[in-house]
Amino acid sequence: MDSRSLLLPISASKEEIVCALESSDTLIITGETGSGKSTQVPIIIYEAFLSAASKNAIICVTQPKRIAAMTLAKRVSYEMSVKLKDSSIDTKLGGLVGYSVRFDDKTSSSTRIKYVTDGMLLREYLIDHTLSTYAYICIDEVHERSMRTDILLGLLRDLQNSRKLKIILMSATMEYEKFFNFFSRPSLPKELSVKKVHVIGRQFPVSIFYTEEPQKDYVEAAVLTVFQIHFESPPEGDILVFLTGQEDIEAARSIIISNSPKDNNWKGSPSLSIVPIYAALPPHQQMEAFKRSPPGTRKVILATNIAESSVTIPGIRYVVDCGLSKSRAFHSNFGLESLIISPISKASALQRAGRAGREVTSVEIYGRDPVIAIAFILRVAFPLWFLLRFRKSKSICNLANLSNIILFMKASGISDILSFGYIDPPHRSSIVSALASLHSLGALDKCGNITELGKKMSLFPLDPFLSRTILAAGDLQCAEQVLSIVALLSVENLVFKSKKELSVEVDSGDSYEPISSLDTEQNVPALIDFYHPRGDHLTLLNIYESYAKATDKKTWFSSHPSINRKSFVMALRTREQLWGFCKKASITTSSNAADSETILKAFIEGFSSNISVLTLPSKRYKGLSSNQEVSIHPSSALFYKKSKAKYLMFNELVFTSKSFMRGVSIIDGLIGKEAAM
Repeated sequence: MDSRSLLLPISASKEEIVCALESSDTLIITGETGSGKSTQVPIIIYEAFLSAASKNAIICVTQPKRIAAMTLAKRVSYEMSVKLKDSSIDTKLGGLVGYSVRFDDKTSSSTRIKYVTDGMLLREYLIDHTLSTYAYICIDEVHERSMRTDILLGLLRDLQNSRKLKIILMSATMEYEKFFNFFSRPSLPKELSVKKVHVIGRQFPVSIFYTEEPQKDYVEAAVLTVFQIHFESPPEGDILVFLTGQEDIEAARSIIISNSPKDNNWKGSPSLSIVPIYAALPPHQQMEAFKRSPPGTRKVILATNIAESSVTIPGIRYVVDCGLSKSRAFHSNFGLESLIISPISKASALQRAGRAGREVTSVEIYGRDPVIAIAFILRVAFPLWFLLRFRKSKSICNLANLSNIILFMKASGISDILSFGYIDPPHRSSIVSALASLHSLGALDKCGNITELGKKMSLFPLDPFLSRTILAAGDLQCAEQVLSIVALLSVENLVFKSKKELSVEVDSGDSYEPISSLDTEQNVPALIDFYHPRGDHLTLLNIYESYAKATDKKTWFSSHPSINRKSFVMALRTREQLWGFCKKASITTSSNAADSETILKAFIEGFSSNISVLTLPSKRYKGLSSNQEVSIHPSSALFYKKSKAKYLMFNELVFTSKSFMRGVSIIDGLIGKEAAM
């Protein structure tokens, strides 16, 4: 090992890990944050078992987040280049060590250590049901369980009954007994051996402070805490701030910049460098967070939970944590999927705290005790039915929409969904709801068997609602337009503009309100250049087509400062990838112009369960499938429309103060009477 690796606590456990792997089928490695599990365990396995030239097997290491897979692969690739500098082995990234994440692959035929997301490994399973190229599969951060992770664990355990496969589970905060019992269950056809190794960590002490009262505006409170740290604490050490999403991050960034001293240096404090990190950022911009701060500069990293685990961000001394995260949740009784801001788990709280104690004695600052304060916020912000459901749920499987994963299972040949070996079985009602949803989309027949349409839908790395929309677009000869819309829907904060920059009104007629009347909004969508009266989907198409027609792309961006260039470029890459999946699914693509009603009909095929109707005399919208009251999100083009349509279609629900529809279009005249009943 190089000098840095030798300093990691896990180096003292190398022999114990090798011996345990030799004598077991499954190895559970627990260890404090910062012990070196994510980078060193794959290296230990390679050096002990696969370094011989004749060994062609691969070590697969799964990560819950793509940035972790990419960053760890780069770090391990560097370490191997130091170890093997006099060797002929290709140690550049993509050689001996590589990664494979959605829409990005850096591997080759010589790759022996491969970092992937759990979703990518599941897609590999669709092609090869034995995952035959892998001799060792490490599931890292196994405590960050998702429905994909749980299905993956069940599939891997079944594979151990049919072939030799070593499974390594790694985490700082896992439920050891649960995983031990799952992989050593006596009822399995083949007796499997499970062993455990605990690695002593190198976590520095972290002092935790709490605000005395719950914070009404956690973004503002987080920014205030950043300034207090910056001006009242020693100049050494960067600050990591956990927020819920891109909107929070952009708002916090704007507040910090507008309130910082003009000379960016006050009473000897270092200058501030604001670095955002969230999923929608291009990978090279995400990597900025991992660079050391230059002398005389303090870095403030504004992050979502993608910075929570696996990877070490150097230089962090302070963590400011709002104690919340944004995630998708599904209520099977109503057939309702929504994007919610919810409390983080205790395991996640420990992981976030661990970001601070990697290098020096550190301080973590919470908005309040995570359980008490977040429960208070939830009581204010969320409907009672969802709050009760959230509190009673013990498994992530019971908070997830299972449609996507069940479609994968059906495409993989798993016919009996109810009897699959789950580590924590989902509620039967959730499974039944997902099966019914897939049947309504045409992915399953009345007997629950996957259809040819369902097989094509499973080829796309998308929710079934979107993949069904794309397939319908092929039949309606509007695939090119729908792909553009779907790609733009996949990114956050595509369109934004400060109110101060807008001096004109949307429309002076009776149908619209002036933008300047929205005093409560920090940012408003740029409706003037691209607005379509049918709503958001066709407004997005107008944006894409305007860009596509432009001969000078740089000039186009400068002419439309309301477009978030970073997000738009990500959408263009996504569109290119989706085009390739269309070819695999034999979808007819046409360059002919399609009318707006045809395009919306394609979306209705995929989102027939996401339709709301205007109720009288209240003039409020209710979801047809859920019967829940919903409102148009302020980011929608239709938010400004005074006259209300009878029927709306929406892409998703977002919970804040109430249930908001996001991605909204008017579909009056496009749905039959039976759908409206």
